[in-house]
Amino acid sequence: MTGHEEFGEFSRRSAYSDNWQRLIDMTGGVPAPRGGGGGDGGGAGEGGGPGLRHSGGPWIRAAGAAEALRTHMGPVRAEFAAAHEGLAAGTEGLGVAAVLRTVRGSWERRIEAAMGECGSLAGQLRAVAKDVGETDEAIAATFAKATGGGGR
Repeated sequence: MTGHEEFGEFSRRSAYSDNWQRLIDMTGGVPAPRGGGGGDGGGAGEGGGPGLRHSGGPWIRAAGAAEALRTHMGPVRAEFAAAHEGLAAGTEGLGVAAVLRTVRGSWERRIEAAMGECGSLAGQLRAVAKDVGETDEAIAATFAKATGGGGR
């Protein structure tokens, strides 16, 4: 037992929105805890060595995925403009032209918001990776002092 079964399907499937799940899937998924010894036979020494190990790698990969999504959405405005080229002349006098302009504007705002969110998220994920590294260094220095310079 991993300690999450009691939450049933919720913990396995709907703990994340579809959008977050796609981002998680792009980064290789959420890694399972290692070396926690949660009663499932996986104690220290198994699955990656003694104790809990972590790195900034998953955070950097997630930041890269967020940046890739932002970049992928970048050309959308130009694609919308090209798709709507000549629309005014071809639909002159029809109410559909105004509706299409409204829908286009709405989608452009949504894309811009998503791009902003991806940019913000990428920066936050990189900051977490930096913090993880700094925390590891501080902990290693503390252990080095306590063990007389032995470090890890």
